[in-house]
Amino acid sequence: MERLHLGRGSNITVSNTLTVTGNSTMLIQSKNTAAGGWHMAGGWGTINAGTVQVDYGSMITADGQGYGTGLGPGGSPAEQL
Repeated sequence: MERLHLGRGSNITVSNTLTVTGNSTMLIQSKNTAAGGWHMAGGWGTINAGTVQVDYGSMITADGQGYGTGLGPGGSPAEQL
C-alpha cells in the first residue's frame, strides 16, 4: 500500500482527473494535532481537480488530523491542562 501525505498548507491542482488507485491512501493533513495546539499549523491541505476518482480499496482521508479531545476552540479549560 502506498501513502501520500498532503502537508499542512499544501495544494494539489490537477486539470483533469486525480486518481487514487492500488490500495493507496492520500492523507490530507490539517490542524495542529499537538497537545495545547490552539493555533493553525499552516492551514489545511487542498485538492483542486476536474474529477477525482478513488478506486476500491483506496481512500482520501483526513482522519485524526483535527484537534485532540478538548484542545480545539471551545474545549473546556479543565481538559486543556
